[in-house]
Amino acid sequence: MDINRDFFIYNCNVQRATGTKDSTGQVINTWATIYTALPCYIKLNSGNESVVSDKYADVATYRLYLAKGYTILNSDSIIANSQTYEVVFVNNQIAEHLEIDLIRIS
Repeated sequence: MDINRDFFIYNCNVQRATGTKDSTGQVINTWATIYTALPCYIKLNSGNESVVSDKYADVATYRLYLAKGYTILNSDSIIANSQTYEVVFVNNQIAEHLEIDLIRIS
């Protein structure tokens, strides 16, 4: 079994916030794509409706699987299947791949 071909059936992009200061010294964050079209697999873990900023919102958690060799930070965003997910935890203790917990609020 070729894990890259048989398990990582989706592609994702990884974005990282880059901060620059404006003329008043305030930090302005912009997102830079650091990896494109990474083979990956995303699995829904749970979902519910919660109050976010005084409004009801759908909150879902996911697990992202990536091949080893990429540096993913807890502050990164993942774009896959036309959706944006926020990284909440990176588990790089597994020998064969990365497991990354994501959250999506809509």
